[in-house]
Amino acid sequence: MFEQMSIENTGLKTKLDLAVSRLDNMQLETTGLKTQSDLAVSRMDNMQLENTGLKTKLLDLAVSRMDDIKAENTRLETKLDIAGYRMDEMQNIVENSASVTTGIDDRIMAIQEEADKRLRRVARMFILVDHDDIKSGKLTTDDYYGDFTGGTGIILSHKSLQTFDSEKLIWEDIYVFKNLSPILLWQPIGQLIPESIVYSRHITVDR
Repeated sequence: MFEQMSIENTGLKTKLDLAVSRLDNMQLETTGLKTQSDLAVSRMDNMQLENTGLKTKLLDLAVSRMDDIKAENTRLETKLDIAGYRMDEMQNIVENSASVTTGIDDRIMAIQEEADKRLRRVARMFILVDHDDIKSGKLTTDDYYGDFTGGTGIILSHKSLQTFDSEKLIWEDIYVFKNLSPILLWQPIGQLIPESIVYSRHITVDR
C-alpha cells in the first residue's frame, strides 16, 4: 500500500511539475506576447515619428515654396514698375519730340519769311538795266524783278525776267546779252534761254 501511495505521489508530483512547466511556458509565451506588443508599440512610435518628420518636411517645403512665389511676385511687380517707368519715359520723349518738331517748323517758316525779304532786297541790288533807259525814265528796277515771291516779270526786247521760286532760295543764272548792258535775270531750269546769251554763271544768295 505504501508503495502504491508512493507511486501515486510520484505521479502527482510529476503532474505538478508538468503543470508548473506549462505555467512557465505560458509565462514565456505571455512575455513573448508582451515583447511583441512592445515591438508593435515601438513601431507605431517610429511610424508616428516618421509621419511627424514627413509633415515637417512637407510644411517646410510648402512654406519655402510660398516664399519663392512671393519673391517671384515681388520681382514681377518690380519689372512691371520698371516697364511703366520706361513707358512714361517714352511718352515724355514722344511729347518732347513733337514739341521740338513744332519748334523747328516755326523756325523754318521764320527763316523762309526772312529769306523772302532778303531776296527782294538782293533783286533790287543786282538788277542792272540799260543806263540810257533809266535816264530817260523808260525802265526802272521794278519793271525787272516784278514779284519775286512767285510772280512773273516782264519781257523787254532780249531781256527777260521769269517766275522766281522762293523755296529754292537761290539765283540760278546771270546772263550777258550781245550789244546790251549786263542785266541779272531769273531763268528757271528747263525753260528756253534766248539765243543772244554770250555766257552765264551761277550764284547763290547768302541767307
